[in-house]
Amino acid sequence: MGGEHQNSVSAFFDRLGRSFERIMFKAIPVWLFVLTFLVWIVGTVGFGWVVKHKMESQRTFGVVGDAAFFVASFPSLVREALSDVSSSMPLVSGDPFPGQAGFDVRGGFIDKGYLLMSSHDADVGATSVKLIRLSDRKQIYRWIVNLDEIRKHGPFKSGWEPHDNRFRAIHPLMVADGGVMFHDEQGPLVKLNACSTVEWIYDAPTHHEIDIGPAGNIWTASAVQKVNFPDDVYPGMKDDAITEISPSGKRMMERSVAGILMRNGYRGLLFGVREYEADIIHLNSIEVARTDSAYWKAGDILVSVRNISTVFLYRPGTDKVIWLKTGPWLNQHDARFLNSESISIFGNDVMRRSSVHESPVILGGHNEVYVYNFRTDTVSAPYHKILSELKPVTITEGRAKILPDGDLFFEETDFGRMFRVSDRDIRWTYVDRQDKNDPIGVANWSRYLSADAVEPSLSKLHCAKRS
Repeated sequence: MGGEHQNSVSAFFDRLGRSFERIMFKAIPVWLFVLTFLVWIVGTVGFGWVVKHKMESQRTFGVVGDAAFFVASFPSLVREALSDVSSSMPLVSGDPFPGQAGFDVRGGFIDKGYLLMSSHDADVGATSVKLIRLSDRKQIYRWIVNLDEIRKHGPFKSGWEPHDNRFRAIHPLMVADGGVMFHDEQGPLVKLNACSTVEWIYDAPTHHEIDIGPAGNIWTASAVQKVNFPDDVYPGMKDDAITEISPSGKRMMERSVAGILMRNGYRGLLFGVREYEADIIHLNSIEVARTDSAYWKAGDILVSVRNISTVFLYRPGTDKVIWLKTGPWLNQHDARFLNSESISIFGNDVMRRSSVHESPVILGGHNEVYVYNFRTDTVSAPYHKILSELKPVTITEGRAKILPDGDLFFEETDFGRMFRVSDRDIRWTYVDRQDKNDPIGVANWSRYLSADAVEPSLSKLHCAKRS
C-alpha cells in the first residue's frame, strides 16, 4: 500500500510539472503582451494617483483608498517588523571613540556633582539605574530593573511589552523618598522604591522627558490615544500630549499638543508648506518653570516639538501659548529654563531627508547648544568653539544642561558619550563601556545633578534586600 501511494503521488507531480512547463514556455501573442503591459501601466499610475490624493486629502476614495494606502505602506511595515525582530541591545554601531572607556578627567578637575544614568548592567545581567559621584567616579547606589516584575502589571493598554535585550530605562528621575522613575520609549511610566520594587505603574505610552513641577506632580510626554486629526483627511497622523501625573501615579491632565497649537492660531506649523508626515509633532521635551520671571510664571511649561523645529511656552491654566519660536535650531531636543530671562536649546541641527534611506545631514558639522534671551530677543551659541572641537553628532535624542558656573554638561546619546566643558576647555569625558574593546552602549537620557539636589536624599538610599 505504501509503495502504490508513493507511485501515485510521484505520477501526479510529474503530470503537474509537465503541465506547468507547457504553460510557462507556450508562445504568447504579441497583442496579449502589449495589452497586459498597458493594463499594468494604467493600474500603476492609477494606484499611485489614489494614494497621492488620499495622502493629500483631496479625495479619500473610501474602501479603495484605504486598501491602496495599506498596500503602499506595506514595505515600511515589513521593514519595521524585521527591525523589531532583529534588533538587539541598544549598542552603538562601530567604535566612534577608539581607545576611550569610562571617565577621562582633564587637568585634575574635581566635579562636585552627580550623574544619574541607566545602562545594561553586566554585574546583574539587567538594566540598572546608577547614581555616580563625580568627584571620585564611584557608583554610590543603583536600582535594578526587574522586567518580570513589571510584566506582572500587564497586559498594558498600549500593547507595549518589555524586551529583555532592548529595554531602556529612559530619563531616570530620582525622587526625595529614595525611589526612581523611568519609562521605556512608548512604554508605561514606572516608579521603583529604594529597594528596586515596583511601587506603581502609569499605564500609558509615555516617552522622552520626565520632570517634576513646583507642586510635586510629574510631567511627561505621552502618545494621544484619540488623535485630533480627522483620519479621512490625515490618515495615520500621530499626536502627542503634555501629561501631568500625581506622585501616586494617577493622571491629572492630558492635553494634546496639536490641539494647543490649533487653538492658539498655529495650524500653519502643522499643515502649511510641508510634505505629509505622520509624526508631525514629536513632542520630546517638557520643563516646568519653578519660579516667576518677567517672561513666564511658575507652572508655565517650556515645550519642544522636534519635527517642526519649534519651542514654545505654554500656560496650562489659561490654555495659552505665551511665546513661540521656530529655529534657528533644527529638530532640537532638551529645551530648558536657564535663568530669569533666558532658555537653552539642544540643537541637533539635523536636516532630515525625504527618504529613510538617505543619510541625515547635520548643518555645521556638529550639534549645537543655543541660548535664547527674552529681554534682547537674541539667539547665541556660546559653546560653538568647544563643540566644533569635540564634534558631537547625535542625529536623534541628545541632552545639554548649562550649569550654574557656566560649564556645559552634554550627552551625545546616539554614540554613548557624555562630557562636561567650559566654553574653552574639556573638564571630563565619559564613554559608556568598561573596557576599550567592549561595544559602546547608547545613552539613555542621563541627568547631571548638583550636590544640593542629591545629598538631602542620600539617607533614603538604603535597602536591606539590595544596594
